[in-house]
Amino acid sequence: MRAQDTEPAQPVRAIGLSHLHHDHTGALSDLLDVPVHVSREHWEAYRSHLRAEAEAVVPRHWPRDFAPRFLEPTGPAAGPWPHTYPVTADGRVFAVDTPGHMTGHISLVVRGDEVTYLLTGDAAYTLDELDAEVPDGFSADPRAAVESLRKTRNSPARRMLWCCPATIRGPPPGSRTPRSTDPRRIRGRRPDEPQSAGAGGHASAARIPST
Repeated sequence: MRAQDTEPAQPVRAIGLSHLHHDHTGALSDLLDVPVHVSREHWEAYRSHLRAEAEAVVPRHWPRDFAPRFLEPTGPAAGPWPHTYPVTADGRVFAVDTPGHMTGHISLVVRGDEVTYLLTGDAAYTLDELDAEVPDGFSADPRAAVESLRKTRNSPARRMLWCCPATIRGPPPGSRTPRSTDPRRIRGRRPDEPQSAGAGGHASAARIPST
């Protein structure tokens, strides 16, 4: 962050990974002293290097003796999710199951005072995919991926939820279409915004219960 002239507001105390694809784990060696958390189901599925390599997980790029900690599904239900994975003691940050892209994939929920944020990982790339309940082109289990999208999209509406996908797609190579720089489209959608994010929009909005 400092190399990009961004001073972190607080030191990094923990890392929560939605999954272990190589594009999500490439910088772990830069944060060797920070505990890394994944779901136990995910680790058990991909700790075998043979299966991992077959599904774009690259263990040889992990730090030596990489041993993540496990988030446990001991938290209360939240909307359509029958259990949650507590992250903070106050219950404002927790993970939920969003399998499909990979076995054991999780997404992170952060409850603010007025808005709840869902960091989807690769459960949803774009607003259009979420609204259409169409998973991305790389899903280990497409049926599970669709169900994860459906849960996120059709959750009961009690407060605004801004979804923040991990992937921000730019225009195709050689395209003259500029990447969207509207922060609402990158960070979420207001209740009065239209359903479609338009070209270059890569955030999704839905709602989940506040309690």
